[in-house]
Amino acid sequence: MLHAKNFISSKAFRRDTFDFNPAVEGSANCAPVVGQLCGNDKLVLLEAAKIIQSEGIDGVDLNLGCPQRIAKKGFYGAFLLPQTDLVLDIVDHLSSNLQIPISVKIRVQSPETDLALCTGLQDAGASMITVHGRTVKENKTATRSNNFDAIKRIVDATSIPIISNGGIEHFSDVESCLAATNAAGVMSSEALLENPSLFAGESFPATTAEWYLKQLRLAKEYLAIAEKYPPIGTGQSGGHSTIKAHVFKILYVALDRYQDLRNELGAPSVREIAHTKNIVRRLEERIFAAIERGELGELGELTPANFQNSWYRRHRHPTTFQQLTESDEITNEEIRQRALERRGNNRRRKRMAFSSRVS
Repeated sequence: MLHAKNFISSKAFRRDTFDFNPAVEGSANCAPVVGQLCGNDKLVLLEAAKIIQSEGIDGVDLNLGCPQRIAKKGFYGAFLLPQTDLVLDIVDHLSSNLQIPISVKIRVQSPETDLALCTGLQDAGASMITVHGRTVKENKTATRSNNFDAIKRIVDATSIPIISNGGIEHFSDVESCLAATNAAGVMSSEALLENPSLFAGESFPATTAEWYLKQLRLAKEYLAIAEKYPPIGTGQSGGHSTIKAHVFKILYVALDRYQDLRNELGAPSVREIAHTKNIVRRLEERIFAAIERGELGELGELTPANFQNSWYRRHRHPTTFQQLTESDEITNEEIRQRALERRGNNRRRKRMAFSSRVS
């Protein structure tokens, strides 16, 4: 997501955030690439969209789904949704002045509001709408099951492609989502960061060992691509901070088991891809040794139901999450207590990590 105001006002921001190579990317080479913008001023958004259009991007998406605190402070993302007239005016302005399609990403609100907004977006010129079937408050520790019924109502009321977003953790979720919503497609975000092969249709690993080996393969494949096409970035590590972030998510489960390697990967001194590849190699050696010793069978047969410690589920305690998703009686106080508990745990881990570095 690109902040439209920063994008047009700062060459440094564009240099550090806009990473598109028309020689190898885009619909002319492999698949369409869409640039996602956020903002609340139609003139600023159009200026940013025209820059993106001139670079050869295939489409522009308006982010009305971001629930983060910074989006609330900046009055963009999902916090723009209640301002229906403003949103429709922005989309109409963009669709009327661009040569590439404009799409919109939203979160659900209420049945009546959702239908009015989406039919309005369609009339304003949106070519596609991605619907996250959760409200702005249902994120992180307050995440619930995706509201497929809300998405299906929107599908039935519109004629443009509707993409279902949310709750796509495994490939089996794709089929159940499409069957429940009749959506034109699905979008995955966090689960895809951990498992980039999610849409490849691979069967779910039968054991913990198989999961580790699969994720190691993906991490090594990613590092080979990143070495060939280095990402852009800022700070002392440059684009390598992006590489480390992706490797951390892909190997989240294994690194949680071998936390010394996780801490080493996160150290500021790791600034070269060779160092990160060395960490992955040593992680692989430990996993193979653990498999030979028969130490990775603690879950028995692995299934999506008992696989709860993934990156995708990092904000959710399995038991509490199940109880809350089966009940409509979750309160703001429960959400607050869970957030405080997690914050306290994170602070304790940081103090322990600092103490170990000092010692």
